[in-house]
Amino acid sequence: MKNLTILFTLLLVSVAHADIVRIKTPAINGKLVANNLEMTDWQAVISCHFNYQGSRKESIRYPQTFLTKLEGSNYTLKIKAGSLSEMLPHWELLTCAYKIIFIGKNITTHQIAFGEIFLMGKESGVMSESELQAMQDANQVTKVLNDRTKELVITYGKDGGIVEDI
Repeated sequence: MKNLTILFTLLLVSVAHADIVRIKTPAINGKLVANNLEMTDWQAVISCHFNYQGSRKESIRYPQTFLTKLEGSNYTLKIKAGSLSEMLPHWELLTCAYKIIFIGKNITTHQIAFGEIFLMGKESGVMSESELQAMQDANQVTKVLNDRTKELVITYGKDGGIVEDI
């Protein structure tokens, strides 16, 4: 019984030093305009980066992502709801991001292009506590993702990659 009490106490202490992450993303029904691009592959990504004993670690989820070509350069963008939940003892949360990875080809030159469009958050550096809290606020995430995907416009960038056309 004494060993069980010690084990239970250690478990509680470990959990007390854990960063707990709960990100829930809504299902998205949006529109994509791909100027001068024909899309060939795509994937939404939810990712969080942690510091664990001086090493940067990552936790990733891939919500199902659908693009349906309409006419011209217009596509419907549908992404199923997703979530990323972690409780990692002694891990420090650094960043979280929601992005869409696109692969396509330039219609004019037929060159293959790749790009990551960040809809919310970032993957490099360290985010502030308020930025990390916003990533875990379901209402805030829903608002931002719905606004950003209402009509997401991408194009072939000067460096040869796919970029957001702002």
